[in-house]
Amino acid sequence: MILNLQNNFGKAVDASKTAKVAMKRGTFIKTNAGQWDIATTLATTEGVLVRDVNAKDVDVAMGLPVSDFSTIQDTVLLGEYAGLEVIQKGERHATTEFDATLTDVQVADGQYLTITNGKLATSGTATTVVALGWVHVGVQKLLGFKFV
Repeated sequence: MILNLQNNFGKAVDASKTAKVAMKRGTFIKTNAGQWDIATTLATTEGVLVRDVNAKDVDVAMGLPVSDFSTIQDTVLLGEYAGLEVIQKGERHATTEFDATLTDVQVADGQYLTITNGKLATSGTATTVVALGWVHVGVQKLLGFKFV
């Protein structure tokens, strides 16, 4: 799941490709053979995976509000169209796609992060990704971040 905390209005999202593997919104991705694939490192990351509403959701079909945390909405299956949103400097976002072993100290505001296998992870050196700390939305726990 990706949550926009502060982003630039009107930027383009490239939604012309399909997923090479199943992944969740908020995964850091790259282009691979004309498809979206999981970025293995910060250097290969082009942006974050996003998608529009998945009409296959029963709640959507019934006209109910769409949950940002619905598994159906959150998961992009192999071969499904999705988008690449480029994260611009100064924007603030939060994602559920982070290394599960991260500690409160490692994600404290101002700590450097990197990307490993499509997820945010701790970094021992300065990078272009900075932690904003944990962001709690109800019972969901996300990791806030920005690119500098």
